[in-house]
Amino acid sequence: MEIPKTGTSAIYHALQHSRKNRSAECYPRHWPLLPPEDFMLRNPKSFVSVRDPYTRAVSCWLWCYAQTKYPLTSNQAKLGFEGWLQKAVDCYEDLGFYWPQHAASTVCLPQSYWLKLHEWDFVLKKETLQADFSNALKSFGASDLKLKVKNANTAVNKPAKKLTQLKWQAHYTSKAKQLVEKIWAEDFKSLERYYDSYETP
Repeated sequence: MEIPKTGTSAIYHALQHSRKNRSAECYPRHWPLLPPEDFMLRNPKSFVSVRDPYTRAVSCWLWCYAQTKYPLTSNQAKLGFEGWLQKAVDCYEDLGFYWPQHAASTVCLPQSYWLKLHEWDFVLKKETLQADFSNALKSFGASDLKLKVKNANTAVNKPAKKLTQLKWQAHYTSKAKQLVEKIWAEDFKSLERYYDSYETP
């Protein structure tokens, strides 16, 4: 199981296509439910990764921007980063949730939501993903694997791909920073155990 937009799709693909660890079987990723009992009886290792909330917020926005299957999600994101955040806050004040579209509401869930679902064997940081993953594999005798982290959702969308070429800080305004801190307030608190400090937009 993985938290969307934290780099762990790379872990999933590395394990799925591994020739070194042939016995690896992964439960579907990005699904906020625990695996069925028969899967858990195999005593699987559980991985989850976390990410600085400021950088993840930009990644969530770009994911929404690049969507073609979900026009409402994409159109809202095209308001710009700050506009997208403000629209989410307005939605919350009116309806009690930030994103009415199912796909966006799952992708943009707070990391704290996923962290509370399970007692994870390994919590990896996006910023040191390869090193953390290698150390985790080594701890239970599995062969090391190289990760390939890429912007899969924006690679085929030219406008979104152009935006990813900018430094993530370029999308921030002082208002956007305040909105991110409001929407993902729980993450800023719960992730303190993994981060001494967060990068400043």
